[in-house]
Amino acid sequence: MTHLIIYRNTIFCIAMLLNSLWFGCNFFYVYVVQHSVSLLNPVQQTSIKLQCLKKLFLINWGCLLLLLIIESLLILMKGFSTLVVQYLLIGAFTMIVIALFILYRADFKFYTNAKRSIRPKSELFDKINTLLKFIVILSIINCALLNFV
Repeated sequence: MTHLIIYRNTIFCIAMLLNSLWFGCNFFYVYVVQHSVSLLNPVQQTSIKLQCLKKLFLINWGCLLLLLIIESLLILMKGFSTLVVQYLLIGAFTMIVIALFILYRADFKFYTNAKRSIRPKSELFDKINTLLKFIVILSIINCALLNFV
């Protein structure tokens, strides 16, 4: 039985690292890149934002898929010997991960539209930025709930 606890703690640490990487990438783009690029002219802004979004989505798709797998493993390893409150937390935890996945898919659609257009409008980047801010908030909640599970 102790080997399951060791595996659970290892999986928990990996999930926390992935969640921190996910949160850090989104936070960096939303609050650092957006404000530092605002001093450049619009053509350079668009180019830098698209390059940053390309790297952001590359890293975050991998993190998100691994997070879905690892967090579902954590939920399965918890078993049926927990309290009702912990079941509610696990359910909320799973719903947040699913919401993150859906939001990220919508965000990726805006990114592909911006990448395909010749001169993407700033409103498109505002939509991406708004969704990424919401994803940052949800990933903070996800990290907090991960500590209780």
